[in-house]
Amino acid sequence: MDKQLIFDFKSDTSKITLPRTLNNPFGTQIPEIARLAALEFQDLIDAAADGWEYDYRVQKGKMFGVLVVQREDQTYGYLATNSGRTPKDDTCRQFVPSILDDAADDYFIDKGMIALSAITGEIEKALDESEIKP
Repeated sequence: MDKQLIFDFKSDTSKITLPRTLNNPFGTQIPEIARLAALEFQDLIDAAADGWEYDYRVQKGKMFGVLVVQREDQTYGYLATNSGRTPKDDTCRQFVPSILDDAADDYFIDKGMIALSAITGEIEKALDESEIKP
């Protein structure tokens, strides 16, 4: 994983008890470390939004998310991103890219579907060629 995409915690996380399993993202129990990541990310958005065309503090309707990760060195950080469309180049470069980013005109999901379609085509061709023809 690109280490530049991982945000460092500004707060001390060493005394936080970590959950043993992933939480239900639709539930009401939010692990303390995830709550801290969300609060720190909100602060980052507030500070960075001055340079963005779209003012997320005033114009509502954008959803942001964080995912706490453990690095190889056993320290913690978090990945962060926003959901939906944003004006071109109007987010932090450290955000995890969207799989459906029409501003980039280079969708991650489209690349995957193109590769999958090509593999499917190769399999179908191989099956057709291997059939015994009268």
